[in-house]
Amino acid sequence: MVLESKVKKKLPRISIISYDIVGKKMAGPGIRFYEFSKILSKFADVTLHTPNKIDIEIEGIKARSYNPKNFATLSRSLENADIILIQGHILYYFPFLKNFTGKIIVDLYNPFNLESLEMFKDRDMIERLRIDRNNNNIIKLQLTIGDFFICASEKQRDYWIGMLGAMGRINPYSYDSDNTLRTLIDIVPFGIPSEPPKRGGISMNEVIPNLREGDKIALWGGGIWNWLDPITAIKALWEATRSRDDMKILFMGIKHPDPKLPEMKKCLDAIKLSKELDLYNKQVFFNEWTPYEKRQALLLESDVGLSIHQERIETEFSYRTRVLDYIWAGLPVITTEGDSIAKIVKEENIGEVVKY
Repeated sequence: MVLESKVKKKLPRISIISYDIVGKKMAGPGIRFYEFSKILSKFADVTLHTPNKIDIEIEGIKARSYNPKNFATLSRSLENADIILIQGHILYYFPFLKNFTGKIIVDLYNPFNLESLEMFKDRDMIERLRIDRNNNNIIKLQLTIGDFFICASEKQRDYWIGMLGAMGRINPYSYDSDNTLRTLIDIVPFGIPSEPPKRGGISMNEVIPNLREGDKIALWGGGIWNWLDPITAIKALWEATRSRDDMKILFMGIKHPDPKLPEMKKCLDAIKLSKELDLYNKQVFFNEWTPYEKRQALLLESDVGLSIHQERIETEFSYRTRVLDYIWAGLPVITTEGDSIAKIVKEENIGEVVKY
């Protein structure tokens, strides 16, 4: 017991600071830091900081909530940390983190500057330029203060190496330390849970009324973001309904758990189109947001997983995490070409990759 206590004291103290909500309902960035916390707790003393009060139990870690408008709620919690892991817009709310004296790991898996170009495309140009300037300032600060960087794919790593070079982070010192630069920036993709998915907690009959035995369900996991293409999926289903009536699409989440996020125009367009084609709540169904632990039941009751997007610069550097859920559940995948995940689908022959 004494020995165990001494060993525990020697564990590095890591504070993981999520800018996204972590809880029963969460999106990609929150899921990533939730899973990071669980894995790292095996090797470190982990504290997970979130903008919300976590409503799920995570064994082996300490959970702390912070107020984005009050830096003191976070700064006190970091006094004893050896390492912090940050992501996204957290430096916008807490610029004091640049003065942290321990090691700073920056997760760059989500190039939010590219997402924002599409997300806010319908705003006036002055507003778009303001958002873009803020995003780039945050990224520059991240690339300046980080000790180590992680991203989700080699394609992303190429992108960020270019930026690190422009910021002067690739130089004779960093090169002599490691001429592969892997100790500066490396790959930490999304993984899949070690346990297989299980049924229970929710069933497809609860979200699709009058579901018949033998109906074929295409699942759209995750949200409907402006850089995705639900319109093509709905039009394809409409074409199919001319000759058969057993096909359905379930959009698993249309209402992001973080109320601060704007409503997605592409989501509204998808709902509108499904009504115009007389598919709404007949062949096309929209669920508000499926709890993280319950999603596996819907995955297991589906027949195919969809990941459809358009030809955009965001696509090239994206990492569609919903596809990993499909792989976890053994679902065949239909995805558009152009991103890192599509290459995996094609190489591993686990679905169909379609052209733009």
